[in-house]
Amino acid sequence: MPDDAATPNAVASAMVTEGQAEREHHPGRHHPEIEPSEVARDDRERTVEHGAQVRGRHDTVRVPSERCPKFHSAKQKVRVAARKVGKYRQTMITSAMSQDARARADALRHAVQRIDAVPVMLRLISEQTQLRFSAVAHVTDELWVACAVHDQLDFGLSPGSELPVETTLCLEARHQLAPIVIEHASIDPVFSRHQTPKLYRFESYVSVPILLRDGSHFGNLCALDPLPRPVADPKVQAMFAAYAALLGHLLDGELAHEDTVRLLAAERSLAVSREQFIAVVAHDLRNPLSAIASGTELIARFGEPAMSRVGERMRASTQRMSTLLNDLVDFARGRAGQVISISLSPRVDLASGLASVVHELQDAHPGARLIEELTIDGVVTCDLARLQQLLSNLIANAIAYGVQGTPILVRAFIADDEAVLSVTNQGAAMAQADLDRIFDPYWRSNPQDEGPHLGLGLHICAQVARAHRGTLTATSSAHAGTRFELRWPVGAS
Repeated sequence: MPDDAATPNAVASAMVTEGQAEREHHPGRHHPEIEPSEVARDDRERTVEHGAQVRGRHDTVRVPSERCPKFHSAKQKVRVAARKVGKYRQTMITSAMSQDARARADALRHAVQRIDAVPVMLRLISEQTQLRFSAVAHVTDELWVACAVHDQLDFGLSPGSELPVETTLCLEARHQLAPIVIEHASIDPVFSRHQTPKLYRFESYVSVPILLRDGSHFGNLCALDPLPRPVADPKVQAMFAAYAALLGHLLDGELAHEDTVRLLAAERSLAVSREQFIAVVAHDLRNPLSAIASGTELIARFGEPAMSRVGERMRASTQRMSTLLNDLVDFARGRAGQVISISLSPRVDLASGLASVVHELQDAHPGARLIEELTIDGVVTCDLARLQQLLSNLIANAIAYGVQGTPILVRAFIADDEAVLSVTNQGAAMAQADLDRIFDPYWRSNPQDEGPHLGLGLHICAQVARAHRGTLTATSSAHAGTRFELRWPVGAS
């Protein structure tokens, strides 16, 4: 680096040395909460009683006696000490604000570093202008932080480095929201006497504000060199303006992407928590519901005729509530990333187990025409309770949406080492768009449908199918009706 160029480290060191000398001359200034004018300057003897202590809501501040003038009354002592507390707290608030600003600066610096085009831009600027130092800096009224640097001068800055913002011309460009261009600082009519070119020992300099889409100021694209360079050329200025605008656009996109990722992560976390809450509540409701079911069973069995009818209705209601709770638990487990729980075992009674579901639903819906063709022979590995749950949901769906009085065909058989279970009902053909979403949770073909179900039955059926390493499909046509078919390996494990 040329001898006449000052590094930022040298500048900072000089500022620290100057500050130390000033504190030695004014010994009270190393206490930020004590003004120099309030430091005792006489030789009067002081004791602890001349000090003051003030207790606030969150802290207690002691004003030492050696830092206080002699007080003539307790009221004066408290008043002076309270003033110290106020200044101390303001210092703490300012410090917290500074920490927030620095945290935001770090986040913005990382956003700039994720943009692959930035190093290329800075290199091209140096090549085309002969300004051997170029940088993208985040600039506020309190901070100057380098976000990206192209340094051929060994200037001593790297991403994350900071300069005292009041010593930079970027601060002036920020306030003016206009470029600053200097070709030859030592003879420039405006900047020949300015502190910044002398402090950092440069002759040529460009600083262009970088604005975001909302008009806010992010920082500056800046470049400099110890030698004079023809940077006032309109083409050079146009290039800087174009690069600054492009940087603002790219940074907007990066920040928007970052916000989207953060919001998506938060939404996913919230969704998982919500589903876990649903599962816990649904599970905890099972015990009181079981007690209610037992009571209604007793009423239905041993009550007088009128009470027995009430008991039957209550029992039907509790069964429906139990089904809804089971659906909620299964759904919540699936949404939380857990596979629906099943217990596979070889069964020789699958046909009779499925037939019992058909008979129960036929009894519950005497107007429905359920036709069963259950011809499964041999051993099939499955979770019978889960398949009964699946079949119950499919038949209930067929009863709800099929044409009343038309047959509902329930078939079960084995073909090519696969077990097949299907339910077919007659009715209007479903649109392909509806078939594509039919296994989605909460989905209803008619958004105005506010029936007693949650729209989870078919979604849970699909989960049961996956747990059996099988597939559940839906087809529909005006001629053949709507058909749901489950296929799974006979020896599923």
